Amino acid sequence: MKNLYVFLLGFSLLLIQSSIYSQTTLLYDNFEQFEVGTTIESTGWIQLHSGAGDHKIIADNDNNRNKVLQINGAPGWAGEFYKDVTYDGIFTVECYVKVAYNSGFNASLSLLNTNNQWAGRVSLDNNTIWAVEGNDYNSKKVLAQAVYVVGEWLHIKMVVNNHTQKFSVYINNELKASEGQTLFSLHQPVSRVLLTGGHNGMDTRFDEVKVEYSRLIAHYPFNGNANDVTASANHGTVYGATFTTDRYGNENSAIRFNGTTDYIACNTAVGPFNNQSRTITFWAKTDKEPSGQQQNTVVSYGGYVFGAGNRFEIGLNTQCRGIGFDGSSGYLTRSFNNSDNEWHFYAVVINSETGSTFNDIKFYADGHLLTSTCNDYNSNLSINTQMDFALHMGRLYDNSHTRFFKGDLDDMRIYSDALDSEDIVSIFEKGYTTSAGSFQKEKKALVWPNPTYGMVYISGITDINASAVEVFNSLGQKIETIYLKGGNSEQIDLTPYANGMYILRIISQTDSATYKILKTK
Repeated sequence: MKNLYVFLLGFSLLLIQSSIYSQTTLLYDNFEQFEVGTTIESTGWIQLHSGAGDHKIIADNDNNRNKVLQINGAPGWAGEFYKDVTYDGIFTVECYVKVAYNSGFNASLSLLNTNNQWAGRVSLDNNTIWAVEGNDYNSKKVLAQAVYVVGEWLHIKMVVNNHTQKFSVYINNELKASEGQTLFSLHQPVSRVLLTGGHNGMDTRFDEVKVEYSRLIAHYPFNGNANDVTASANHGTVYGATFTTDRYGNENSAIRFNGTTDYIACNTAVGPFNNQSRTITFWAKTDKEPSGQQQNTVVSYGGYVFGAGNRFEIGLNTQCRGIGFDGSSGYLTRSFNNSDNEWHFYAVVINSETGSTFNDIKFYADGHLLTSTCNDYNSNLSINTQMDFALHMGRLYDNSHTRFFKGDLDDMRIYSDALDSEDIVSIFEKGYTTSAGSFQKEKKALVWPNPTYGMVYISGITDINASAVEVFNSLGQKIETIYLKGGNSEQIDLTPYANGMYILRIISQTDSATYKILKTK
């Protein structure tokens, strides 16, 4: 079963360029480069507690795992080894573990600071799995419906948000909660990852220990829901808003707000906060005309609504036509004629290295930097975004100043750093879900039916000289590549796959185009 989990665990999202979307791997140990019998110290892991000794690389015959790391415990003594890792923003820590006993403390994956104080951990103990905030066993939180089986590989992943000092836990790629609680608190800054082989016996095995950092910390494609498809899983609850066609004409692939009552509220604010760098991109269309008042909020999160600089709020056509920022006690809008009720691509960039006042924010529309100002009040204030109120879309988070958005929204993304102009243009022009491409613009390829019960047909292939079709699931994981045979049509069989949204990318030597396909019953 472990190979199946390997297939499922990836969460790299809709790759355009590795610099924009893919994770940066900070640590990856699969131990295949070492000879069987190599001591753990020779692999670079540093001893915290000795346990029973004889910790080494061994062969494992389960699903051809080949070489894995064995850490031995003894009654009352654990073997514990760590590596230093520089963490930032939102990152994931994960590993596979296989235990030899189901009674007593067996194994854990932990986060430490440089003084070996626990920030948080996930432990396997007496056939249950629990999360610990810090290292206080009296407050351990048992994860519901999360168990392990002796002699079988189990995948553990911790998703850590340094902005909010919280972490969540995934077991075999499923988010787990304790009495409804899905986010757990970190009690120390994080700088080390620790592997623990149990107190009660020998032969705890670890493999594929990985730490990854992602610039993309939230992504809402609005494919029939308001789920965040990144590891943050900061899902939104829809209040009144309805799903509609996106800019390609795909049904249930964007969301519409009525401007009076509709909005989305997320579980939390993933950040960034204070004056930290960040980028927010999205597609939107609106026919809302400015009214001379602050209004038409697309996205917001932050602190006390009247605290100077502590709010992050982006709106369209607020007091004038364009895209603007309101941080409380000041605001700034750059001009852009967007009252045409057509789809436009927007990006808002804060770069703390070059300046952190409202005036330093960069606004883009359809890939172009906007420089003309149509509304400006107290814009020399410093950005100081707080974390008190969760991310909202379609309105301001404050109930007394709702500022509802009127229009359609799609593909909202939040990054934990400042994208440059080339990144912005790339997302606008070449993104899997941000550009139609000449195939679609000229309507030379036909993909049907949509929705589908399983079979998808593509015609007009010879007109565009297409060579291959790549199939991605809703998480952006490529699940199949089909090399075309030179005819004018091709068929894709989605029958073996689960119901949900899929992305087909048709490729030629000079161009590519993507299509969202909904598979249903």
